[in-house]
Amino acid sequence: MKKNFTLFFLFVVCLANAQSAYDEPAGVPHKYFELSLKFIKETPGFTPPVASRTLGYTGLCLFESVVHGLPNYYSLVGDLPELNYLPQPSEGETYNWSVVANNAMALVMDSLYDNKSLDNKVLLYAARTDFNIALKAQLPDDVYERSVTYGELVGQAIFDYSKTESGYRGQYKNFPSSFVPPVGEEYWSPLTGQAALQPYWGDNRAFMPENVTDGALPPPPPSFSTDPGSIFYAYSNQVYTISQNLTQAQKDIATFWADGGGTFTPPGHSISMLRQLLREEGWDLGKSSVAYVKLGLSLSDAFLACWKTKYIYNLCRPVTFIKANIDPNWSSFIGTPPFPEYPSGHSSQSGAWSVIMTELFGEDYAFSDSTYATTHGVRSFTDFESCAQETAVSRLYGGIHYDFGNQNGSYLGRTVGENIINLFQQVSSTASRTQELSFEVFPNPAKEAVFIKHLTPAMTHFELASITGSMMKTGLVDKNGVSLEGLETGLYFMTIFDSKGYPMGQQKIVVQR
Repeated sequence: MKKNFTLFFLFVVCLANAQSAYDEPAGVPHKYFELSLKFIKETPGFTPPVASRTLGYTGLCLFESVVHGLPNYYSLVGDLPELNYLPQPSEGETYNWSVVANNAMALVMDSLYDNKSLDNKVLLYAARTDFNIALKAQLPDDVYERSVTYGELVGQAIFDYSKTESGYRGQYKNFPSSFVPPVGEEYWSPLTGQAALQPYWGDNRAFMPENVTDGALPPPPPSFSTDPGSIFYAYSNQVYTISQNLTQAQKDIATFWADGGGTFTPPGHSISMLRQLLREEGWDLGKSSVAYVKLGLSLSDAFLACWKTKYIYNLCRPVTFIKANIDPNWSSFIGTPPFPEYPSGHSSQSGAWSVIMTELFGEDYAFSDSTYATTHGVRSFTDFESCAQETAVSRLYGGIHYDFGNQNGSYLGRTVGENIINLFQQVSSTASRTQELSFEVFPNPAKEAVFIKHLTPAMTHFELASITGSMMKTGLVDKNGVSLEGLETGLYFMTIFDSKGYPMGQQKIVVQR
């Protein structure tokens, strides 16, 4: 009994001192996403679709740089299209996940924003250097150097992954001359001086293919008609009537959510709100990394699905319809952007944002958005859905979207956000999966080797990690068992995976010498 109590006591002490991404502060990702907002605003070509994609890959890089320090999550390798490999931590070695994330994010951002100004490049590498100096002072030299190297490998691998789809370097090809808009009164027509923004963006690779299928894309818009008794005319007249009677409160809403040229765009605004709440709540590196990647992937796919839909229907903007059929002298309160109407991009990404934020913080989470506190004041909300609805209606007040474009954009975004949440449920170690496909190892405690009981064809490979999260051994599951050679006395965790990389269960193993 005394021996068992001693083992339990040592286990608790080790857990208290275990290093994981959940044990580290989130200063690194917060700083790099702050820089991302600055870079989007100041780097030529970072339009909303391009910005959303870049934030998606930045979030993915952050998550993959620390995922091996997240005991309840697994890499997205094998779950994202064409992401078949990423560098792995060395077996039996210790890493500092803040150092890993710091060097991974600096590298990937330097590459993604390759046309940033020299001043911003200096800021980026000053941030990397400052974090490295501060963290190195707290770590053994070998842990620091190993973490720097691994972070750079992950950052380069994520950037290489980003280069394998057509959105790569999108900031250089916002307005392709090859696109010719369809002709007809129902179709979008560029205003004077405009050209179509990213007409081929919908052909890019989505992080989740489900987000650009018929199940996620919104239904067709109402049938176009200039008949004053038609549904389409009624929606157009709604835009016109509201614009003629805008209250100051409605103007404030339209202005607050405009996120137009010279800003960090609608997806940047969404990241800004997440960053604000993560800092207010004091979330650690691990939880913040999961939050940033969920929102980043959602924003990217929401814009991709929205842009795909826009250029399927090529629907005319309210300004075109109203001038031709209601009032030739009318103009919108917010400037009309250079792409088709349906659906609203801001509404699409805000719908995704609200689903992710609700999943992270809860349904009745009241908050204030101080993104534009110095210029437009602070806006407060009782929950995330009401915020997303205000964001959507702001485009109606601005005179740049029909209400059906806003509402169906919100529908699209919510679908995308729910799909991303489902993806992360699949790559987390859930109790239900462990119970359904449980296994045992024997002997336990063990000295030389352990064997797996309830061996099934679904079991393909294993990972054996130390109590601090360091990877000790990996390999294929077979009847020959797992050698414990080279392992010191202590507690270890064996996780079994199926052929898709999903965890089937985890068991504790005590090694005795």
